[in-house]
Amino acid sequence: ARAVLSPPVVTHGGSVFSRRLRWVPLRSQGGAHPFLVCFTAQDSSGTTSASSNVIVPHKQSHGCIAVLLERCRYAVRPGETMQDIAAFYQTNWIQLWALNTDIVDPDGVLMEGSIVAIGHTYQVAEGDVIDWVVRKFGSSKAQILANNHDVAQYSADSIGTGQSVCLIPNSCSTHL
Repeated sequence: ARAVLSPPVVTHGGSVFSRRLRWVPLRSQGGAHPFLVCFTAQDSSGTTSASSNVIVPHKQSHGCIAVLLERCRYAVRPGETMQDIAAFYQTNWIQLWALNTDIVDPDGVLMEGSIVAIGHTYQVAEGDVIDWVVRKFGSSKAQILANNHDVAQYSADSIGTGQSVCLIPNSCSTHL
């Protein structure tokens, strides 16, 4: 994951008024249990040190927020196309385009920050095991684990009844 702090918004007196934190999760983190993003904010408008070049913090606050990433959804990064996203998720752009009927030009650069569906969510039924789901949807165990951070985090072989998983079916698979 990557966090970026925006340039400060400065008031007329020269004090920093606000800044924005932008957190970009790894592509593989979608659909997992909430991520805890923690930060420390510091008010440096206090006093300067005896050497007059180091600002001594006046106040400091700590905080955390829980971020839930939606399963089977991807936020487009700058300059990306359907082909780029399809290549990352080991599928083809036509399958992605079929999931995203609102995209008019599948060959063009997508708008940064727009949300793209990358697969289907499947609710695990009683008795389902990963190997059966792999065969049914023409996927692979590695792909299911890569697109479901929470499944990979707890067990590579079992999935819980009622659990939702992101699947990218292979429509050309011959082992169904």
